Amino acid sequence: IPFQLVIENLGNDVDKVNLPFAQLPSGWTATYTEPSFSLEPMESKTVYLNVNVPDNAYGGNNTIIATIKSDQCPTPPCDEGDFQTEVITFTVYLEEKPDIDLELQTTAGDVTAGNSGTFKVSIINNGNTGETLSLIVEGKRSSWFTILDAEGEVVDSLTTVPGDEFQVSIEVRPPVTQAASDTSAILNVTLSSDSSKSVKLSLPFSVLKSDL
Repeated sequence: IPFQLVIENLGNDVDKVNLPFAQLPSGWTATYTEPSFSLEPMESKTVYLNVNVPDNAYGGNNTIIATIKSDQCPTPPCDEGDFQTEVITFTVYLEEKPDIDLELQTTAGDVTAGNSGTFKVSIINNGNTGETLSLIVEGKRSSWFTILDAEGEVVDSLTTVPGDEFQVSIEVRPPVTQAASDTSAILNVTLSSDSSKSVKLSLPFSVLKSDL
């Protein structure tokens, strides 16, 4: 993406202009067509800041700050901190494309009533938005379930950035009096960027009758 800067020397002396590296979002790169030059009084020059946007850039507003430094100051003689500096801010808007994928890595299989089984689920942020994900198990058997993070802590939310992948464990413990049956629940993951958008994953398993 090229950004145009028109720089003019409105003074009455030769001005040496320097364009330091622009401040960019993480992972972005940029170069000036001419990072330093001199301008005669009343002379102007057009310079371009060429910005490269990475494939994994965040959606939404991204800020770029360009600084223009002069070797002149409003009231000579000039001390080190008195040189004239101008700051220009550019904003690049990228379409937000939230995309969360759920993958069932391991199923709980057959679970004896009164004992526990474990599902392993990968949660992958394939979109370009940072998300705080709300996690909940739904269904008639939802009270049997507990969601745990990689450290074994109980969680009901996760914070992700584009490219992140997390694995959660979902423990299911049918009550000891539960009769044998095939059943399931639903893992519902809701996105913070759009609370109306959620991703769901079925968690099927079989309950075996307890011998107790």
